[in-house]
Amino acid sequence: MLFEIDALKEEIKNLEEKTYRPDFWDDPQKAQEVMQRLNMLKEKVESYEGLYREYADLLSLIELAEDEQEEELIKEIL
Repeated sequence: MLFEIDALKEEIKNLEEKTYRPDFWDDPQKAQEVMQRLNMLKEKVESYEGLYREYADLLSLIELAEDEQEEELIKEIL
């Protein structure tokens, strides 16, 4: 999945570069398609990154609870 996210980020970068071109809006339909694709990719990456942050936070919390022998906290997490 990480490699897919890296590929999506690269595509986002390429699409954003297209939007900076002076002639980008010369073909409004094509420009709109690019913008829709760009927004969809950004949403997908942001969603993944948000879920990954939550996952990493939970892992940290579990490790902390285990280190501190916090049985109640462990039960609450699980």
